[in-house]
Amino acid sequence: MIQLPPDGLDEETTDAWLEHVAEAVAEFRRNGYAVVLIDDGSWGERVERALAALGVPPLPTADGSRESLRQHAVQRPSASTSTLDE
Repeated sequence: MIQLPPDGLDEETTDAWLEHVAEAVAEFRRNGYAVVLIDDGSWGERVERALAALGVPPLPTADGSRESLRQHAVQRPSASTSTLDE
């Protein structure tokens, strides 16, 4: 989970925060992680612009509802398909 900026920050701090979020998301995507934006409508457009500036395609978006989160949930591999020694 990557925290989006809280309300009330000045624009310079907010822009820097979103730039760091975009850089982290870009790194996760380069390494094959599934990334979903959970957006209440506050930051989605600005996050997408920051990602686009780094060449990262738009993220799937969840609205935070149980059903929306369930649609984007990542299933852990079953024990029978796991390649990790446990």
